[in-house]
Amino acid sequence: LPYDLLIGADGVRSAVRAALVANERAFECSVADIFTNFKSVHLPLPAAVAEKMVVVLPQCLKGINGIGLPETGGKINLAFGYMLD
Repeated sequence: LPYDLLIGADGVRSAVRAALVANERAFECSVADIFTNFKSVHLPLPAAVAEKMVVVLPQCLKGINGIGLPETGGKINLAFGYMLD
């Protein structure tokens, strides 16, 4: 599979990154934080958000990025990340 840039965004313990690093000697890998602090809250799932919908909230407030991940039981996990200077 030819590529110029491959992004594996499957988490801190990335199975994609581990497989590529283990099997491809020319593979260059860089891991960087997108924020230094975060807060996560669990709230009732709003009617406007489908049970399988991921909600991305870039710059929802100045310097803050967020994501909403629906959970079982009619809840949503809202996580907000920010950098401290």
